[in-house]
Amino acid sequence: MNNPMSENGHPLPERPATVPVNACFIQGENNHPYWVLRQLAPTKDQYTGEYTEWDPQGKLLLKRIYHDDSGIPEEVFMADVCPEHTDNDFYAGGSVISRSRRYSYNGCQFRQLFFDESGQLLYELKKVFVPTRVTRCYYNHILVFEMIAAQDQTPVSAKYFYPDGTVMTSYLSNGENRGTWTMCNTAGQVIWAFPRENEIFVSNKEKWPDFLPECINKPSHPTIDSYIDAVVKKFTEEYDNYVTNTTIQSLPIPDYLQAELDRISWHQLKTFVGTGEDLPVTINGLLTGNDYIADICAERIWCRVGKYISYYDHYDAAYATATILAHILQVATAPSRLLALLYRIISIPSLRTAGYAELVASMAGIVPKLQQWASSEDHVTARHAQHILLHAGQGRPETETLFQQEWQNVTHPVWRREYTLYCLGRYYEISDSYTNMRSHFTTAFQQELLPTLQTIMAIYLVRDAEKRSEKSWIDSIIRALDEPDTILKSLNVIETFTGWDPEGFLIMILEDAGVKR
Repeated sequence: MNNPMSENGHPLPERPATVPVNACFIQGENNHPYWVLRQLAPTKDQYTGEYTEWDPQGKLLLKRIYHDDSGIPEEVFMADVCPEHTDNDFYAGGSVISRSRRYSYNGCQFRQLFFDESGQLLYELKKVFVPTRVTRCYYNHILVFEMIAAQDQTPVSAKYFYPDGTVMTSYLSNGENRGTWTMCNTAGQVIWAFPRENEIFVSNKEKWPDFLPECINKPSHPTIDSYIDAVVKKFTEEYDNYVTNTTIQSLPIPDYLQAELDRISWHQLKTFVGTGEDLPVTINGLLTGNDYIADICAERIWCRVGKYISYYDHYDAAYATATILAHILQVATAPSRLLALLYRIISIPSLRTAGYAELVASMAGIVPKLQQWASSEDHVTARHAQHILLHAGQGRPETETLFQQEWQNVTHPVWRREYTLYCLGRYYEISDSYTNMRSHFTTAFQQELLPTLQTIMAIYLVRDAEKRSEKSWIDSIIRALDEPDTILKSLNVIETFTGWDPEGFLIMILEDAGVKR
């Protein structure tokens, strides 16, 4: 007995009278069956001419016309079908919908409806997919974006539109995995253009519509003008980023810096994103007289080598970058930005592992300048220099003397004295100078009147003695815990050392000393 089957192996239902005899039955994605009449170009792997779909009962769902040469489809008709799925977000209270997300017709249409707090519809965003070839986005049925893809999904073109249909921005591929974005004003005049690399990545990640505003669960763009302004802002930021990158890449590298950079195999170093091969030009950007460019370079370096690492991890590019910064600081005429970046890198908790000794040795040349900056009248410069000095100047008696003088200098703000005192304690630990620490801190603790300074000395004394700790040291730490709005809050200044939870840090020290609270 012959049982008619669909082209993908499912039982063939009875054909409705409205469906032509040469139409095929498709089970469809997500188990949504439909009838389809289509034709392929004989020499191309693409549709051509009319393309039509009906539901299993013969109701017309959609009709497209595919261009004979390009294979680009144009939507002719799409039925108002029931949503396949609806998700709603609500205002506080849970009764009034703020956003309704509706996925329609085999996932080819996605609508987001935004409402005010009275339940009135404000606006609708719609994204329509013509499978594998076209994506169109609408604001209240006004076309704002269109992407037409080639067979390999790389765009033939991508366009954003002003409300009147004028092209705002357009992307034109040159067919070599790159192309050009061009932005025009409302009169159609070109404002600027910039290249785009790696089309395949953008296509695979479906990022061509990324310049459209991000959707949140509440109305954020109640008018199309505010929506378009958000698109313009994103493109402008992208263009500014291109100009910045071009500027950084074109900066000449001084011979002395180039010689230092050439000593390191940057392409072999691990960073947060890939290798460190682009770090040299970014480091060079720190030396430009343009503060805007230099600040961007500093933040980019920090993001690559330190910002996103865990407490117990680090990237080997951090060592290399810190070494270069130390060498540059020996000749820098404006050291504050370099010093601040080196301070951030040196503050990475896990940096005292393999490579640390070499890093400390590389900083020997800037110790005299660090000692000078550590007593600077500029409190920020002093803090940065002191933190670096406790590593670079370890084992040097002059470092200990400077720290002692600085924390006992009553003309300094208390927070600066607190930070210097903690640096002194870390200096003692890193240098294994526990005898000097006990001698200095035991006497100073008894003489000091400020509770926060007492607590910092108690931290080191208890961490060293643990269960042999004196009661007054333990009491000082307990007092800090009992006064969270004063003493404990003041310890936020040493968060670089203790982490974001000073309370937990103090409790851990007490537990190590056998004290339970």
